[in-house]
Amino acid sequence: MLFAPLQSAVGREVLVAAGLDPEILASLVLRTGDGEVLLRSDAALRTAAELARPWCWVTALRWVPRPLRDGCYRLIARYRHRMFRPPASCHVPEPEVAHRFLG
Repeated sequence: MLFAPLQSAVGREVLVAAGLDPEILASLVLRTGDGEVLLRSDAALRTAAELARPWCWVTALRWVPRPLRDGCYRLIARYRHRMFRPPASCHVPEPEVAHRFLG
């Protein structure tokens, strides 16, 4: 899995290719290896599937209807800084994973 900020050239390319407004950066966007673009809770669940246990178990939530999942996703996104303390500085990836970050 590779990562890129939505503001980067790669991120903007993915947004435009998916028919999304590249000026609206308020969501998680995932482009799969076959070119499928997933948004919000679909992207989060597909990402969770790649994680180790217990996080991969979150994928069981894919059976919850998308409007309900996306509503919860938006609620968590809106209040995440109140629920989780934001970092004091930007994360700099370790050299062994830096190749996975684009843009």
